Amino acid sequence: MFKKTNLILIAVVLAGGCATGGSGTSSAAADDANPAATGAAELPPEKRPYAGPTKIVPSKPDMAALSFGRGLAANDEITVTFRFSVTEYASGTIEGWFEHSADLAAGTIDIRAEVTCAVLDSSAQRAWVGGKVVRNGSTNPLYAGAPGADIWFSAAAPVAEIGNGAITMPVLRDKELGSASEFCSRKPWDSDGMLTVRQGALGVFTEDQATR
Repeated sequence: MFKKTNLILIAVVLAGGCATGGSGTSSAAADDANPAATGAAELPPEKRPYAGPTKIVPSKPDMAALSFGRGLAANDEITVTFRFSVTEYASGTIEGWFEHSADLAAGTIDIRAEVTCAVLDSSAQRAWVGGKVVRNGSTNPLYAGAPGADIWFSAAAPVAEIGNGAITMPVLRDKELGSASEFCSRKPWDSDGMLTVRQGALGVFTEDQATR
């Protein structure tokens, strides 16, 4: 009887020990699989969760006004191909570019410039744009020269008296205006020197007008 009772007690103890051991092993495995339970830093590198790099989206500056155009402009003697795009931001920063090309009796005009200053008057539908030459393939002696020179032009958006708009020839050298910044500051206007847009279009807009 004594032996039988001892055997029963030993069996109960062993059974309880096995149940405890199995439960402990299951809990440890669950902790290894759960980074929140053990802490991701405690896991080996191959088991740590990967969140990927943080994507940073740059903020876009507020636009105040813009002017752009492209096409052919001409009078009775001159035809010029033009393209330009100018943006003014609320901070006062100006960016853009412009291109002019023409075949004249004295040689070709072939110029691209980066904008350094501009006055965009949407109420008057006028724009004064100045910049620096970055490419010059002109053979006309009035326009030939190395990149880096100041250059400027003015434009008028479509109104009744000028149809599709108008633009001046680019000015590379001028006795009265020595720089593009002076041109933008003084804002000279020469209606007689404007070339009417025959093909294409141009415009001067505020931010509200551009996003309607």
